[in-house]
Amino acid sequence: MMREHVNQMDGLWGLMVGDALGVPAEFKDREMLRRMPVMMMNGFGTHWQEVGTWSDDTSMTLATMDSLCHGLDYENMMKRFKDWLFYNKEYTPHGEVFDVGGVCRRAIKNYKMGFDVLECGIDEEGSNGNGSLMRILPAVLFVLKDGKVLDENTLEVIHNVSKLTHAHPISLTGCGIYAFLVEELLKAEPGADVCEILQKGIDRAFFMYENGEDAYLAASLRQYRRMENLSEFRQLEEKEIRSTGFVVHTLEAAVWCLLTTNSFKECVLKAVNLGGDTDTVAAVSGSLAGYVYGRNEENGIPQEWMKQLSRFEWLEGKVKKFYKTMNSCMRWRISRM
Repeated sequence: MMREHVNQMDGLWGLMVGDALGVPAEFKDREMLRRMPVMMMNGFGTHWQEVGTWSDDTSMTLATMDSLCHGLDYENMMKRFKDWLFYNKEYTPHGEVFDVGGVCRRAIKNYKMGFDVLECGIDEEGSNGNGSLMRILPAVLFVLKDGKVLDENTLEVIHNVSKLTHAHPISLTGCGIYAFLVEELLKAEPGADVCEILQKGIDRAFFMYENGEDAYLAASLRQYRRMENLSEFRQLEEKEIRSTGFVVHTLEAAVWCLLTTNSFKECVLKAVNLGGDTDTVAAVSGSLAGYVYGRNEENGIPQEWMKQLSRFEWLEGKVKKFYKTMNSCMRWRISRM
């Protein structure tokens, strides 16, 4: 059941906690994790990082947040990605970059070489990783501020933010579907059934893409058909859920984990223990679960896990700044729309 009060930032905290929870288990297979499941915030593991270390998922989300605090400027956003990857390392947990997806790296290199900012993203069908889905939440919150809703204009912003790295229609559609899910969670009535809330988001997303002018986006919906009826989708067995870095698999796994659990902790641990791309699956799961369960509820984001995050106080400052900006009355500077 949906809780009474939803804070816009709960999804960001859920994302960061899920990311850090999944980092030590990344690339481990499901059978191994079934024998030795992740039960808490651990350290070391795959990337040999200390407890609470977050990955590029959080790094690029933070860069997106900071950019949007100055308005929508794709050039500025991409410059922050470039600086993070190659230069000042500001958006890192320990002063070094690790575990960067190949598509993100290629796109940022394109920008470094002088490509037009909206032409940097990779549009090959085989390059539909989850690297734009993992960082799209701040853009969703940005387009929904001031009571706005997702429509053709606001959805174009979501697509463009994805295009900075991932430009294929399958990735654009995945980010769009996720945006509709977040919108429905943010506006849901207290006590509403979570499956019904998410179904509204799925229905609106499918309607928008099926009736839009872009045939490529409409065609990409076939990749997401399993989620068209969430009451049936949630009945799938774990063996039918894949948790790879493919954007479709990541979104499916995140939604399935949310629909088959009853607390934030249970949701993200289930996501991590699916194995595979554990940090991003748990980050996306955690972002959605953050809106369902929050931070201050008995079944919400564990405070202990939040405070174990690397550079917690710095992260807290970034989130507070973004929250303040998203809820201010300032006039936004919009560029490249």
